[in-house]
Parts: sequence; structure tokens; C-alpha cells
Amino acid sequence: MNSFKVKTILVLLVILVGAVLIRGTLEKNYQTNITSCADLAEQACFTTSSCEGIYAAGNNNISFQNCVDISEDVKRSYTQDSGTCQQSGGSWQVTKLGQSCDCSTARGSRFVKGQGCV
Repeated sequence: MNSFKVKTILVLLVILVGAVLIRGTLEKNYQTNITSCADLAEQACFTTSSCEGIYAAGNNNISFQNCVDISEDVKRSYTQDSGTCQQSGGSWQVTKLGQSCDCSTARGSRFVKGQGCV
């Protein structure tokens, strides 16, 4: 009977530890999912791949206005354009003002979606 109590306690302990670990992971994922880009400051917005900063020009400077979520379609488009750009000899630039292909080092002079630097 004593052996049964020890096994029961061990099983319950393993279940408890597993539940604590799973809960921590679920909480972290939930926090990541509910964090909106609108809540982020400029530097955090710039370094978060699912966000993009909105800037306004005025009096010879550019000022950060807010941060917005970008859709999965836009992220997929950036990934495809980046690959096309680099395969055609260009260099993919990620700046606070957006993402673009610099064709100055490639055989072409401008970027054409789907073709790269031409």
C-alpha cells in the first residue's frame, strides 16, 4: 500500500510540473499575440518584423508618428521581393522608412517586382 502512495504522489508531481511548464509557455504566446504594434515605441517597432513605423516629414526632419501591424500578405511579399532582389544582384534594404531593393550594385538600375533588378 505504501508503494501505491509513493507512485501516486510521483505521478501527481509530474502532472503538476508539466502543467506549470505548459502554462508558462501558453502565457508567453498569449502575451506575444495580444501585443499590438500600436503599443510599441519607435525602436521596438523598427525591430519587430510584424510591425512597420509610420513617419511624417516636416521642416527638414522625419518624425515617428505611430506603429502599425503589417499583414501576412505584406510580410510574404517582402520575403519574396527580398529574395528576387538578392538573386538579381541587388541589396535588400530595411530602414525606418520601409523596405526596398537597392539595385545600384546590380546589373540593372531599378527593381521590378517578380524580375528583380533590371
